[in-house]
Amino acid sequence: MPIRTILGQLNHGEDHDMQPAMAPSKRPVTALSLAVLLVGLVGAVAQAAGATSVVPPGGKVAGEGYIYWLNAKEQVFFSSPPSGAKVCETLHAPGGAVAFLDGGSAGGTITCSEPAGRPLYVDGVTNECSTLPGDHNGFGTSPADLKRCARAGFTGVSGTAVLDGVRISNYRNLIVATNAIRIRVPKRNDFGIKGQTGTSAAYGEGLLLSGLSVGTHTIRVTSTISGKTYPVKYRVHIH
Repeated sequence: MPIRTILGQLNHGEDHDMQPAMAPSKRPVTALSLAVLLVGLVGAVAQAAGATSVVPPGGKVAGEGYIYWLNAKEQVFFSSPPSGAKVCETLHAPGGAVAFLDGGSAGGTITCSEPAGRPLYVDGVTNECSTLPGDHNGFGTSPADLKRCARAGFTGVSGTAVLDGVRISNYRNLIVATNAIRIRVPKRNDFGIKGQTGTSAAYGEGLLLSGLSVGTHTIRVTSTISGKTYPVKYRVHIH
């Protein structure tokens, strides 16, 4: 079953329990939103190897930290065409390129290939609220209201992540809140609404990895929403 990585008020007609009014066809989510996951480490040699690749809270890749990349994920989410976002794509910052593993809405096993030295940002569970109609759940539409709405909608949501067989113990320490940012929904979009601009704020998880060795790595992310779990597995070939 596909994973819901984005929570919110707008739904696009997927046949799951939480279904407000619209949602991307690829994303069995409960709203328009954006977002991802994790960090930590637990003992031993194998664990230490994985832990050194996890960017800690406050850390950066390509000159930017977790809030920047959650904002970037949100921009991808809103601007996706009807076919949905790519599951393996590249995001850019002035400091360089970062691979975005955006497979949360697809679920199952996803295989990506990335060049050595390129950091990764891995999709995790996120809640978003925006000024778009129906996407702020009774809250106002000021920047402060949208931030409160995004955080409130994350209640009861949790996630876990495992890198190369090692569970990331400090996963929830990677949760961040974005400021309200400008978003644009194109004329042809994944939500079945008319093209428009708006403002959105997000709250949730996302995992930054840096310095993975050449070879194949496995990343498992599991999100729990309303008591149901939605797993996704990434096989990442670093070459």
